[in-house]
Amino acid sequence: MFTIKRASVIEKTGLCPVLSMTERVQTIALSRVHLTPLYIGALCALFFLSALPTVVRSEEENVPSVSEEVVAETVTIEDETKLEGLYAVEGVPGGESVIGDFVVGPGKVDVTLKPGQTKIIDVLVTNRTGVSRIFNVSTEDAEGSKDPNTPIVLLGSDRGPYSIKDYLSVPHKRFKLGHNERARIPVTISIPADAEPGGLYGSVLIDTITVDASGKDTDGMVPQSAVVARIGTLFFVTVPGEVEKNGALKEFSTIAEKKFYQGGPIAFGILYENTGSIHLAPYGELRIKNMFDEEVGYLPLDPWFVLPQSLRLREVAWNRDALFGRYTATVSINRSYNDTVDELSFTFWVLPWKPVAGSFAGLFVIFFLIRAFFRRFEFKRK
Repeated sequence: MFTIKRASVIEKTGLCPVLSMTERVQTIALSRVHLTPLYIGALCALFFLSALPTVVRSEEENVPSVSEEVVAETVTIEDETKLEGLYAVEGVPGGESVIGDFVVGPGKVDVTLKPGQTKIIDVLVTNRTGVSRIFNVSTEDAEGSKDPNTPIVLLGSDRGPYSIKDYLSVPHKRFKLGHNERARIPVTISIPADAEPGGLYGSVLIDTITVDASGKDTDGMVPQSAVVARIGTLFFVTVPGEVEKNGALKEFSTIAEKKFYQGGPIAFGILYENTGSIHLAPYGELRIKNMFDEEVGYLPLDPWFVLPQSLRLREVAWNRDALFGRYTATVSINRSYNDTVDELSFTFWVLPWKPVAGSFAGLFVIFFLIRAFFRRFEFKRK
């Protein structure tokens, strides 16, 4: 395409602009020698043929960057057009306001599938950014962690010990969604016929790119950086069969094993360890008694997941005012299998020293005044 365009330019400009200064001098010198018109035509044709490749080549060196930009822009426009309407879309009632984010749900999918079975789960993506966005869909494996504060780790391109990403698929990995629209993405879980019993763990991730413009630099340019926002739905798939279920309550105490408090709330930490080959969902209750063995607090503990070969710390808070004295907290955790319950207790004190110090100070002042009064005045019997 560009070669034809350049040829037309050469034909319109003629031969003289093609010739260099040396070639022009040679042409003038030859005309003074009174060469015949035949010789002049032959020399001009020779100069034209020798200069043409140079001109075409010099123009070709400057064209690729422009052609790449044009092609890139054309592809982007075509992509955005093709990315519309790929998934079933519905409006969000009362969602006209711009919040500046997007929402993915559900947060976790926990299913049991036999080898060879297939199941479709809908993942909902809601755009609340205020503008149309292009979203990308990807899958990653996940695993637990020995860090109690990191219950799950996404592995990126690496394959996990309980890999599931090859068994998760979606019809389209890119789609466009307008503001206040919700897309329904069908995620297909296909368990192979030769799958072994155990747990499979991973995530379906939705991301979009936002261009963040900061302040102008010294040249008046606006530097921009791409910010990738990513939200995922966890997929826990259990393949039934002979699996190893092994977990236990490892530790229980107040946060940082603090023994003395001035008042509430009191924060507790429950550390659970899973050493089996499948995730567990322990649950239970927390009861608090005072120094008179009276129950003064109760907290139900809903199930929470703990991945295989990992530790997970769960924090709960007891909110109560007017605490004073010694308290004993006892946690009872059901392992979620075989109806096995673990129990641990922790004792702590609540001593509000400011009110206590104020009371002692008041008592001291009263005692001092009474003593001074009796020293100053003497009472005699008549």
